[in-house]
Amino acid sequence: MTEVKWALLCGADYYLHGSARSDDGVMRQFSPLSGCVRDVEETYKLLLQLGVDRKKITKLTASHKQGLDKPVEEESFWPTVKNIKRHLDSIYREASRGDLVYFHFSGHGTSRRTSNDFADASEDGDNLNGMALVTPDALVGKPYLTGHHLGALLQKMVDRKGLRITVILDSCFSGGSFRDPPPDRLRSRYVEPLKELPCDHELDPSDRELDKARDIALKQVSWLQEPENCTVITACGGRETAGETYIDTSRAVMGVLTHLMLKHLETSVGQRLPPHRYVLDHVRHSIRKTMSSTTKQTPMIYGDGKLEFFGNFTYYERETIYVRSRKGDTIELEVGRAQGVAIGALYELFPSDFAFVPGSKRALVQAQVVDVQMFKSIAQLVPNGRIVDAEKVAEGWRALLRRWAFNTPVQVKFESSDASARAQLSHELRQTQGLLLSEEDGGFSIRTDKDRAHYEIYYKGERLRGLPRVSLNAKSAAQQLAYVVSHIARFQALRDLASLPSSQYFPARKFNLKVEPQEIADGEDVKVSIHSKISGPAWVSLFCFTASWGIVKVDPDPSTGQAANEIDEWSPVESILTMEIPKHRRPDHPRRSQKIEDVFVVFASSRNQPAVSWGDICLPPLSPTGQSIETHDLLRTYNSLSRDPKTSKNRPPGDPYWTVVEEPVRVYSKGHISTKL
Repeated sequence: MTEVKWALLCGADYYLHGSARSDDGVMRQFSPLSGCVRDVEETYKLLLQLGVDRKKITKLTASHKQGLDKPVEEESFWPTVKNIKRHLDSIYREASRGDLVYFHFSGHGTSRRTSNDFADASEDGDNLNGMALVTPDALVGKPYLTGHHLGALLQKMVDRKGLRITVILDSCFSGGSFRDPPPDRLRSRYVEPLKELPCDHELDPSDRELDKARDIALKQVSWLQEPENCTVITACGGRETAGETYIDTSRAVMGVLTHLMLKHLETSVGQRLPPHRYVLDHVRHSIRKTMSSTTKQTPMIYGDGKLEFFGNFTYYERETIYVRSRKGDTIELEVGRAQGVAIGALYELFPSDFAFVPGSKRALVQAQVVDVQMFKSIAQLVPNGRIVDAEKVAEGWRALLRRWAFNTPVQVKFESSDASARAQLSHELRQTQGLLLSEEDGGFSIRTDKDRAHYEIYYKGERLRGLPRVSLNAKSAAQQLAYVVSHIARFQALRDLASLPSSQYFPARKFNLKVEPQEIADGEDVKVSIHSKISGPAWVSLFCFTASWGIVKVDPDPSTGQAANEIDEWSPVESILTMEIPKHRRPDHPRRSQKIEDVFVVFASSRNQPAVSWGDICLPPLSPTGQSIETHDLLRTYNSLSRDPKTSKNRPPGDPYWTVVEEPVRVYSKGHISTKL
């Protein structure tokens, strides 16, 4: 049975004047806005193009007309808390399990005051709990829509009815001017924090029951911050300005987020829509491309970014990077030495709206890195079987790491007299640039075990534990050994990123990474806290280098599409993680124990540039059976390049400052980690 799609679209350009929220009783007013109602109308048009039944779409708007002291529409059609709740409840009653819901709000936003008068008024917990969507009647004593209240309303629809929700909030609640205006100074969509009223905190009995059951009030975390079966996209991050934009020569105005989002989605009408994460990335890329260098607007996403936009299809995807530009047969990629890129690394390229389908093995356009700087690389297109012509590769395409390389040669000594095995291993090692067979000691060495049944891998004389067992008689032994060595060498090279010479470093002491406790048992939780001591905001990403030779992005959750979290002196970034033992590393007897170490690593970059993505460094854990490396596609042979590669030593002046901070955690046999909160 096909799911039904429902939509509630809210936009407020006009706000009633009133004194209910004035500390001194003086009449207050908000400047009327320009593009919020148009946001709703354009979204409505797109939903119709996508096949949504117009009877399932509700519009709540407050339009501005010169000379009127109230919105043009009847009050029952204003985007007030009462009307929003009434229509969400209607969808809740009429929709069936598995149906899809779209909620959009454009209008003024604000950050909430800290108050001890109300149980849920401490807004230190997260980005969305402390926000409020300002409704047209807020100044005359009616409630505004808090992030906490909106989260409770939507959570009920998800938990009790099994609905899937997409939420778009084209408002600002960060404390800065929201819509950074064009030259003729369009209105801001941010208002200063309002006086709190009791009605702002009133929940229906059913909502309070759900709120209590989910322990939201205790944790002070809005459900919107960590939603399940719901994806939330907001116009900007904290402490940013966001913008309005002219959409045509008539100088009609819309919100930047809504305009760019709809423009991108229009290209997919008649086919499956891209995932939320791709839509968000496209908007971010378009903002960087078209807005002024002083504009700081980074739309944010919460929830599962892999799901189809306003759909149920889950895309198979890995973290990708953008193609910045193309010149002839070369392209510029937005990653460099700071993210572990080396000359010879191979990327696969695809258009921004390309859908990765589970099981798909279609070849793409490829490009190999020939020049590396700190935060960018130059790659040359490589002839290869493809589903699109290489001539179409352009700015805005995406790149996916297919094969890494090494700047410094990685020497591997093969301590065996088997000439045939040596020749095969030498061939396999050469498939990764920087790996080579050597007779020198001091690096990797491959030996046979005492039973002469399996190979063992050593590094600097010490046997490496937790690796796949490779049989001497396996037909693919050379391929497996080459991959394992390549994987471990990559792991170690990424651990050494902090040692890169750079004048662009933050002092590491300016960031404090704390893991509490630092020694725990299997299944226990650790609290990982990142504190900043620098003046002003920065970006941070948290990774874990595991004892299974994997590199996992912990926070932000990779599925959200967020490259990094924003941090400042007053707002630490915290995660609670459950440490679990991989089955193959657990003791085979309850009285035996083993202590294994994982390392949490923070990558930090300055806020004067968009958030740096470190997703390229992620590595899957090594399989203990070796099954996953039999035909690993990182070991394919590729055509050589037509020109000699060279490494650039010039640092672009616009590079962000950055640093790496790490802290270990010791677990009684540690392995896999999973986010608990």
